[in-house]
Amino acid sequence: MYPNKIRKSNIYPAHLGPKWNEAYVLNIPKRLEAKKKYKETGDKKYDNFQECFKLVMNGNFGRLGDRFDWQYDPFAAMSVTIGSQIDIFMLAEAMEMNGHHVISMNTDGLTILTDKDRIQDYYRICKEWEETVGNDVMGNLEYVEYEWFAQTSVNDYITAKRADWKEVDGVFVGVPIDKPVSKRLKKKGDFLTSYELHKNKSKAIVPMALEKYFAEGIPVADTIRNHRNIFDFCIAKKASRDYFYRLVDRSTGKVNDLNKMVRYYCAKTNEIVDEQKEETVPGKLYKIKSPHSEKTGPVQSSCESTSNLQVLFNRPFTVEKWEDYNIDYDYYINQTYNILGKILPGTVKDIRQKDIGQMSLF
Repeated sequence: MYPNKIRKSNIYPAHLGPKWNEAYVLNIPKRLEAKKKYKETGDKKYDNFQECFKLVMNGNFGRLGDRFDWQYDPFAAMSVTIGSQIDIFMLAEAMEMNGHHVISMNTDGLTILTDKDRIQDYYRICKEWEETVGNDVMGNLEYVEYEWFAQTSVNDYITAKRADWKEVDGVFVGVPIDKPVSKRLKKKGDFLTSYELHKNKSKAIVPMALEKYFAEGIPVADTIRNHRNIFDFCIAKKASRDYFYRLVDRSTGKVNDLNKMVRYYCAKTNEIVDEQKEETVPGKLYKIKSPHSEKTGPVQSSCESTSNLQVLFNRPFTVEKWEDYNIDYDYYINQTYNILGKILPGTVKDIRQKDIGQMSLF
């Protein structure tokens, strides 16, 4: 959306002139061609190419708003963002005025709820919008139909694609995606189950349980209690210079002040996992404000306030039996249901009660 806005509105930093725009726009068809070849062939190298061009263009756009960069021009940056938002609002308005309901929206697209028998009217509105805002030459809309859609915010969702839609002989038609549901999932934000290396992977078991619930109908508690990778239960946190972490052994009162970065999981008992390793003794973890800090925040705050005990896992360890990790499954189940409750507020209580009933049979 942003690269095409820069192209069609001829946006450039005032001090650099139109040549900046000319150089920028050259990358757009290169990315589109690589993206097209990836869809046609499935060859990963084309996906890598299109991601590289995307990174270059997004990077140059971002520098328009960086006051320390030689390309800095806040007027040009705002022309891109506000201009794109006005464009997409025009499409949203047209949809709502014609009875097609917007359920999610960001700067590069919309998710619409409409009747199948009105799909041609929906497509007509999209084509008219492309002509109005200048996206009929480049920056055409792409269309995908979802089988189901679960969302807590515009950047946190999971969905399963059902079909790709395109124009064939003047008619808008859907082409079913012939893949298992696991290959048709689209995830973002809180629902991601695979991460870039630099991303925080804390409580990965939660999005895993959500995915299993929505994609396969597997109860949340079943996924969490049957999972056998301790790292997916771990939580990582890093304190600023004004804070540090403290682990308190609730059985003895012993205090252990820790480094700025900690990794741990939530446990259910005070049992020692390994008597030879003092750091595996469960305790209550707190975030403590340093004495020299001038921050106005609380002096002490509880980490994972709904869990009584944490086990440090900065140095990973193994146990003889999985049960010896003493994982507080209820904590992770509750965390998952907190997210599920945002999606299904009227029914999550019944869903949870049903899960508890099933578990009680065994």
